[in-house]
Amino acid sequence: MTTAVPATPRRKGRPWLASPGRFAGLGRRSAQAWLAIVAVLMLVALIAARAPTADPIDAAVDSALADGVRHGGDFYAVATDTAQGSGLPASVRTIPLPTLSVIEGQAPAPLASAAMMLLAVLVVLAWYAGFGDRLTGRRARAGALLLMLLGMAITLRPALVAVPEGWAGLLVALSLARAAPGRTVEPAALGLAATMLTPAALPYALVMLLAAWRTRSRQAAAGWAVVILAGVVAVALNARALGIVVPAGADHAAPDGLGVYASLASFGWATGLRALPSGLALPLVVLAIAGWATRREPVALSVLALIVLEAALIAALEAPNAALIVAPLLPLGLLAVPDALRALSTAALDRRRITVTRVERGGLVR
Repeated sequence: MTTAVPATPRRKGRPWLASPGRFAGLGRRSAQAWLAIVAVLMLVALIAARAPTADPIDAAVDSALADGVRHGGDFYAVATDTAQGSGLPASVRTIPLPTLSVIEGQAPAPLASAAMMLLAVLVVLAWYAGFGDRLTGRRARAGALLLMLLGMAITLRPALVAVPEGWAGLLVALSLARAAPGRTVEPAALGLAATMLTPAALPYALVMLLAAWRTRSRQAAAGWAVVILAGVVAVALNARALGIVVPAGADHAAPDGLGVYASLASFGWATGLRALPSGLALPLVVLAIAGWATRREPVALSVLALIVLEAALIAALEAPNAALIVAPLLPLGLLAVPDALRALSTAALDRRRITVTRVERGGLVR
């Protein structure tokens, strides 16, 4: 007869999240394997963090465009002059969609800053309202609020009020907060507003289209298909307008790409993690992404897919400002890390004493 005697139970800390993550219930060997993977990722992040990098988030061109339009200039004429003055090629890679510059050009700069702050408040309120079912206790809610503020700390800088990706990131975060079964118009409308500001928001529309297809929501899928179509048309019209004002052959250079490490570094620079040493900021970025990957909720899968697509966009097209699309939500992934590490360590250190008892005639032999 074989009996299993459990080891003395350890005192477990209170979980931060109301529902268990993907690591709950893993076996000992699986948990040890996952801990080894996490250790390797942290080591790679620490090694990569030794490479010096400058702040890749650029607001100079966008600010110059808004100021030029505000003083009566034509957007594309101002865009061409600004690009040439900055030593950049005037192309769809360097010149944003005119939407934000035209809107801000008609309003005083303080009004634009106030509007961005109001949008950020709406994002925080929308996500905080949903924390009640997902988080446990005041400590978890306070941590989530601080992580959201950490994600928006750079976006809300006055210097970035003219950057389309900053606005689009807030709109994407609000759209995700408002997304729910049966609610299709509002999230899609917010997503459409984001794609009208920057093509960097198109990956979000693609993620939501795939999510709607996965849940067989035809109405939502149709709405997100319209958003993608509208975004592609806006990019095509922008490219056509630039082709009229920019001499032929002025920009045939293909992007060199920034690489995977630069993508992760851009995520760090786009959030309040930029205040930390790179040796600490980059591992936290990796942990935040891993935290989103450990959750089972559909919104977590959407955020994770968006992070991956934006990282690919940054690496392939030299578009570090695209990190602002996920900046408001990226640090929230750290909220899942304590529970995930607790589940892995508990399973990895699980040592059950196995007592084998042989029953024979005349007594027990152990």
